[in-house]
Amino acid sequence: SEVLSFRTEMSNAAEREADLLARVRQSEDSVEYLQRENGELQQVVAQLRAEVANSGSGAVASAGTNGLSSVVSDLRESSSKYEALLADQDRAMKSLQAREEGTRVQLKDLQQQIAELRRQNQELLQRSDEKPADQDSSKDDRIAELQKQLESAQQKVGQERKRYTTMAADQSKLTANLQREIQAAAERLMASEHQVARRAAEVKLLMYRVQELSSNYSPVKTDAVDVALSKWVNGYRPAVPFFRLAGGVYLFGTKKAACKLMGDKPVF
Repeated sequence: SEVLSFRTEMSNAAEREADLLARVRQSEDSVEYLQRENGELQQVVAQLRAEVANSGSGAVASAGTNGLSSVVSDLRESSSKYEALLADQDRAMKSLQAREEGTRVQLKDLQQQIAELRRQNQELLQRSDEKPADQDSSKDDRIAELQKQLESAQQKVGQERKRYTTMAADQSKLTANLQREIQAAAERLMASEHQVARRAAEVKLLMYRVQELSSNYSPVKTDAVDVALSKWVNGYRPAVPFFRLAGGVYLFGTKKAACKLMGDKPVF
């Protein structure tokens, strides 16, 4: 009766092992799904990276004629896509970690059950030593068979746990690489936005200067220095334009200069 009871317990352990293996396979399917998802995300990252490169190169050429607002809007839309991808990846990793934790709990329970079966096996061995000699041989054979089954089950669980750990490590590496690529793309996007803003300011300044060169210098009539300077500028047409910043302060090309009257002539 003890052998039959032990056989029943071993059968129950085998069923629990089969259930655990099924859950491990489900975790493997989840890992494969996340790997496919990572592949798709990497393709999207490549597309967004191309969009950032195209936007960065075309922004300067079209800043003066087509306007910079559409370029900045496209870059911000790309940034939103990156943030959405990061959020999806974070949710997927949390789901995987939850499943991994559940599998670990199941493995721990199975180890405890195996330890209990070993203890019961040891008790059966001790009891078998007290039974008559004619029953020792059959019971020893049965116990040896059960011991082999137990060792086989432990080996399978160890292999599955090792395989699952390897897949989880690979998934973590893929996720880390993807996050680094997304972070680098976001930094390049920010640098492109700053570059577009600087070029926009330069284009605006160039437009002001072109406008000044194409028309006569119009002075502020209440500013004697500006009136005297306008006569000199409109008469000689210097190659570098003057731009009034404040009373007695001018922008000459890219340099700021102070001007005052000495007699009726402007002196810088």
